Amino acid sequence: MRGHVLAGTLGLALACALGPRPLGAAVFLILNGDAPGQGLNDPSPRAPVGGNPGTTLGQQRLNVFAAAASAWGGVLASEVPIQLLAAFDTLDCDASSAVLGAAGTTYVYADDGGALPRNNTWYPAALTEALVGGDLTSPDPDIVAVFNSALDDDPACLPALNWWYGITTGPPAGFIDFYTTVLHEIGHGLGFATFVDKATGIKLQGLDDIFMVHLQDGSLNKTWPNLTNAERAASAKDDGDLLWVGDRVKTSSGFLVNGRRPDGRVQMYAPTVLAQGSSVSHFDTDVTPNELMEPFLNNDAESILAVASMLDIGWQLEGASGPCVADADTACLLGNRFAVEVAWTTSSATGDAQVMSFGGQRATSDQSAFFYFFAAANFEMGVKMVDACVPPFNAFWVFISGLTNQAYTVTITDTALGRVRSYSNPLGVYPTTIGATDSLIGFPCI
Repeated sequence: MRGHVLAGTLGLALACALGPRPLGAAVFLILNGDAPGQGLNDPSPRAPVGGNPGTTLGQQRLNVFAAAASAWGGVLASEVPIQLLAAFDTLDCDASSAVLGAAGTTYVYADDGGALPRNNTWYPAALTEALVGGDLTSPDPDIVAVFNSALDDDPACLPALNWWYGITTGPPAGFIDFYTTVLHEIGHGLGFATFVDKATGIKLQGLDDIFMVHLQDGSLNKTWPNLTNAERAASAKDDGDLLWVGDRVKTSSGFLVNGRRPDGRVQMYAPTVLAQGSSVSHFDTDVTPNELMEPFLNNDAESILAVASMLDIGWQLEGASGPCVADADTACLLGNRFAVEVAWTTSSATGDAQVMSFGGQRATSDQSAFFYFFAAANFEMGVKMVDACVPPFNAFWVFISGLTNQAYTVTITDTALGRVRSYSNPLGVYPTTIGATDSLIGFPCI
């Protein structure tokens, strides 16, 4: 197997205040790269905030790293611990813009003997180790990530903004979400990046990389491995026509209302003026709703395409909790992938709905389940799910119907990804049937 040391990283810039926490623990080993008293070791006192119990600035930063790494680890499978070297440093920043962070893999590997899924193709370190089942980089880390300390320290750096170190809640006005920033940068380190020289189109040591294999120039209708160097350099600036063509992203992209071709191909960031730290290795800013792996952070970013792209390049899913295990108050649907639970509330009591049975037989199928609240023979509501993971639908559909005016909340967990959706009806209201037939209110096909 052939290895190569990389020094470059990919940066993330600020577009506006940030927000959500998209994902939900392969094991990451966080290596502290800061000197005593600095960065992750900063002893400045801080009050706990947003689910982060740290009482010093350094500990809050470390807690966010641990939470973000655990979120990615809970989605992607690896038997080999992923070593992440993290540090704070002064990065570019002025009164109106800032580089929030930068990260990348430390090594890339290629093989021509079948050890990796695609011969003579560069893979990032963490993914290579996951695929071959062994540590290749020790004592060096797999990923290096650096974040901008000036946001907390320099009054000339975005003077109206500071890092937000909450974990379970997004930032209030005047703060930038460190958790989402770390999620984004870890994504680059895990493989959301090409190793092609974007200015010249020249491949690293003449080999494809597993990211660029999934890129296509829409103007030429040719994938990047089949372009000349000059064509690749031009494609990196072909705004609106640089596309991701991986099957998992195409299947998952049905929820997009912009930035997607009818067949599911998704636009990549390719402004007409090359942005070295951003071009090509991000989804396009035209993608709507916003995605985690865009070049500018947004307060409504999803992670559906980020996860799907990881599967395209070779990562395997780590089941968050699954498969579902059926019990008295849990129904398992669609091959035990989805766990369905119902909680009810009256004016004087609360409880968990129970799965109905008739003649000793549970009232469930692979697609449907029926629940009662109070009396075992009294149907209160039904839940149905449909696997509609084919174009043009590209979603797991959810249908819910109730015969009650009591309050209830249906919680459905995708045990493969850890995603949770809740659907509620208030007390005293006769419910209408819920039909969640897209991946924003239903579930994406990943």
